[in-house]
Amino acid sequence: MTDCPCDLNGLKVLVTRPEGQAEVLTRAILDCGGRVERLPLLAIEPDVLETDREKLEKAFQFNDLVFVSPNAVRHSLDFLRPGESSRIIAIGEATAALLDDQALRVDLVPNHSTSEALLGDDRLGEMQGRKVLIIRGHGGRELLADGFRALGADVEYAEVYRRTMPPPPSPELLATWRERVDAMIVTSEEMMKNLVELTDFDQNVMQTPLIVISERLQYSAETSGFQHVLQAGNPYPADLLVALCQLVVRRN
Repeated sequence: MTDCPCDLNGLKVLVTRPEGQAEVLTRAILDCGGRVERLPLLAIEPDVLETDREKLEKAFQFNDLVFVSPNAVRHSLDFLRPGESSRIIAIGEATAALLDDQALRVDLVPNHSTSEALLGDDRLGEMQGRKVLIIRGHGGRELLADGFRALGADVEYAEVYRRTMPPPPSPELLATWRERVDAMIVTSEEMMKNLVELTDFDQNVMQTPLIVISERLQYSAETSGFQHVLQAGNPYPADLLVALCQLVVRRN
């Protein structure tokens, strides 16, 4: 049962996570008295090239294995051969939970689900000369690899999935937006860009309160033209519920 910070009192929330990855958040919103409209803003497809599969099969040769998301775990497990001495790092509690479900010991989870938080974590220790394998999707940010290299590490990628544009929303959803959506939750920059592209800067969308999960996303949202942006501390349902409760207070 969800520990609800407030009664959402029928707040209509647009949940934008990919198909198959929104159930926990959806259930939390419903448990707390909200309503949910679904609009996936990313489609996730497995895509492991031969060179990346070989790296995963030789993961035991790396000192550090960094999983950047739950999708990185899901789409690498069939090939992964970690060594007993490899340190496993998970960005985000959901990522760590999936690894734990596979009996893979997680050694480090940063306090916030961002690359910036990991690079600033004192528990990383000395990185000079360490071999790091970052397991991620195709075309992610370079910040994490650049940060590790600046600390003296030797960094490689294993890219195991691809993010694609999902189908556009139905004309009916846009036509009845104000009646169906009171707030939106977006947890990545790519999802936010897809929202803008799929809805073509529709003014009802741009005026709807938007909840994001980092200062970087908040800045990007405001720069893109969203007029009411609220930052939650993390992408976890508990943090997102707190942000939704702030909207309920404002409405009242």
